[in-house]
Amino acid sequence: MKRVTAHFYDLVTGLFVGSYSGDELEANTPAGRGVFISDERFDRAARRFDAASGTHVAYEPPPPSLDVLRSQAEAVPLAAIADLEAGQQRPLREIALALAGGLQPPAEARQTLERIDADIVQQREALSAIAAAQSEGDLRAALDQPTIAKGP
Repeated sequence: MKRVTAHFYDLVTGLFVGSYSGDELEANTPAGRGVFISDERFDRAARRFDAASGTHVAYEPPPPSLDVLRSQAEAVPLAAIADLEAGQQRPLREIALALAGGLQPPAEARQTLERIDADIVQQREALSAIAAAQSEGDLRAALDQPTIAKGP
């Protein structure tokens, strides 16, 4: 037996915004929403309700804005910076323990911190390039830089 589902759609755009398969459909239908009942499974993100035909039709959403693309692109260097900063903990601990004991900080720990700091600077430069992008082409060029997401 096929399961029947009520799919809610926006009355203005026809875009599907949710579904419901419980009782009391009328009481659970949000304001400003229509209901399309179907026993068919479909991808609501790639379909919209067409009032003229009374069924769902293919829908291709508009491309994301430059601000959305920029925000998504920033996630890569931000994650790299977080990973790099986490990698600072051990060398900082080694340096702090050495200094607290009146010893010279280990050269390897200092070099590791310097390398991590340089990598963080590169990721911040990548963030600046992403923020400065004025077009999708600029954004692609910024993302193609070899410095993005370089780990510890």
